[in-house]
Amino acid sequence: MNRGEQESTFRMWIAQYQGVLVHLARGFANAADQDDLVQEMLLAVWHAVPAFRSESLPSTFIYRVAQNTALTWHRRAKRLPAMQRLDETEHAAAPESGTIERSEALYRAIRELPEVDRSLLLMYLDEVPYRDIALVLGLGESNVGVRLNRLRGRLSATLKE
Repeated sequence: MNRGEQESTFRMWIAQYQGVLVHLARGFANAADQDDLVQEMLLAVWHAVPAFRSESLPSTFIYRVAQNTALTWHRRAKRLPAMQRLDETEHAAAPESGTIERSEALYRAIRELPEVDRSLLLMYLDEVPYRDIALVLGLGESNVGVRLNRLRGRLSATLKE
């Protein structure tokens, strides 16, 4: 694939799937770091375009690349000193009211989930079919459904508190 084809494919994909990247960033990074994570995912997708072999849908491929980038970001962020993560803790103590605050509470709860569960739930919220979720995460399709049912229950209980 030459550079012109790579750029054309990248632009087309980003026009279609940029919202997915933003959604994933909200699930993996605190508010201060979300833009940086989106940039890292965009860069990762750019570098991955030539590796796309049309064996899956572009959306599945983009999810896999973005997911891996977000997971790497999250693991790296866990190693940061507690002082650098202070803003997320302060933000969590803010009173909850209104749609934006409920949305932030949801994403805060999602960020507390184990990595695979977080990825699973974010793809579910993006209405990714179970088959594609299973492909991206390396799970069985029936396992995806079972895990999602358990996650929704846990998340519901957490948000009620």
